[in-house]
Amino acid sequence: MTTSNEQNGLNLSRRKSLQIGLRHLLVITLCSAVWIAVWINRRRANQLDAKLNDLRIVARELVIKDPTKLAVVYLDPNWFNNHRWQIYLPKTNARLCFGMRGIDSFGFPTMFQSIPLKEGRFELQLENLETDDGFRIHVTRDQELLFDVKETEWRGKSGAMTTWLINPTQQNDLLFPFVLLRERFTAQIVGSSGSTTLPNEANNGILLWIQE
Repeated sequence: MTTSNEQNGLNLSRRKSLQIGLRHLLVITLCSAVWIAVWINRRRANQLDAKLNDLRIVARELVIKDPTKLAVVYLDPNWFNNHRWQIYLPKTNARLCFGMRGIDSFGFPTMFQSIPLKEGRFELQLENLETDDGFRIHVTRDQELLFDVKETEWRGKSGAMTTWLINPTQQNDLLFPFVLLRERFTAQIVGSSGSTTLPNEANNGILLWIQE
């Protein structure tokens, strides 16, 4: 037979067990809520990062992840036959090279001009202007003239095959030459009614690249 004191002690023990169980349940609930909030925030942050990267691509923003490497992004042209790049160049012995003859689908011409490039962030622009007596090609760095070439019998009336650097930002350690623009003029197919094709051999065009 249980005494009154024993009964009170048993009830007290049950209440303590119930309180401990409720505390554990509350701690588990709070931890779960915190974990779910962290997971939701992390997922949201990843989604925002992905959207930010997409916006950078659309905006053609220069993104420099490694300041020891060259970084280049192609910008929207201002008009026809105009090419623009936003460039970051670390401290190197890099040179900007420019060729207009002996341009092939790969490799580099033996005859070209080059000029040292200072480190920093800048906009590079190439303009191919048609004049009364031929063509004039300007290459500028932040509106500072780097190359100014006049040509008369350089380009025929046919078109060109052009490849250039596009989005997103590309980075390069300059172990190999970095091509900004490669343009080769097409030639009319003999016996055709105006059809053109790229010649099998190197021909005239524009090749602009950076190398050490």
